Amino acid sequence: MTESPGDASDSQVRSDRAQLFGGVIYSVGENLFGLRPVGGDSDTFDPTRVGLDHVSFGVGSRDDLVQIESKLSEHGIEHGEVTDLADAGVAILSFQDPDDVNLELVARALS
Repeated sequence: MTESPGDASDSQVRSDRAQLFGGVIYSVGENLFGLRPVGGDSDTFDPTRVGLDHVSFGVGSRDDLVQIESKLSEHGIEHGEVTDLADAGVAILSFQDPDDVNLELVARALS
């Protein structure tokens, strides 16, 4: 993780790319996810607005999904069931992050 060196409550920091807009960058494998605090305290994610619907992360197998489903349950995290989407050739497991963004774990079906 790379975190902004500036104070995210400072409007100049939130407009400065060199200070990561006051946010953070997470590296997941070869992917980067940048998050920045640009909304006010009352602003929340709304999956029905134009923009992001969900984020998916690949896992090795359907068995991995079953194990993760068990771990989520152990920790009291609400989640869907492992669901096979045969037409798409994948199995998925969905849950919500604290901002109500739908996160999805995906395993490709064996051919």
